[in-house]
Amino acid sequence: MGIFITILCLLLLINSLNLVDGINSLANLIVTIWLIYILFTNDNYLNDIFKLLVFFIFINNFFIYKGKYFLGDSGSLFYASIVGMLAIYNYNILLTQTNESGVENIFILFMIPGFDMFRLFIERILKNQNPFSADNNHLHHFLIRIFSLKETLFIYFLLVVMPIALSFYSNINKLLIIITTAIFYFLLIFILKNFCIKKQK
Repeated sequence: MGIFITILCLLLLINSLNLVDGINSLANLIVTIWLIYILFTNDNYLNDIFKLLVFFIFINNFFIYKGKYFLGDSGSLFYASIVGMLAIYNYNILLTQTNESGVENIFILFMIPGFDMFRLFIERILKNQNPFSADNNHLHHFLIRIFSLKETLFIYFLLVVMPIALSFYSNINKLLIIITTAIFYFLLIFILKNFCIKKQK
């Protein structure tokens, strides 16, 4: 059962990153955040590999931001697979060393792209559409209609990093962080949707 859940979570992570890869540099930015988090929560010989990977993605991000080339399905699949494997490795190390699973931390790490994917799937199913079909109703699409690319990336960066920082540096209950972030995310979607609709009229 545990293996099945792990595979399912890995596939959901891959799909969520693929959905995020809709504007220049966003997927790379999120992967960089994820890898830096894993780097700071993993004290072993793999840190050198993490540093090289983060450096490579950071340099790569500049060219993607400028539109020189794109991440694409293969790139998002590769990055999500790497991050997923490292998250599983981190989970097992933590469980072995401290007897704590850290499931809440993993959920917080991936939850913003996860919430967006969950919302899109539900909306598409309710509209009798294929949940894997493409559309322009992602969080980053709403943001880019209102803000510049740089501002959109910064806002998305804050949305991903703030819950992680609160989880890492504060004593706030992690379940409270998850619930508060979920409420904020869906409220933000509601506001952005309405603003975009009014803007089109």
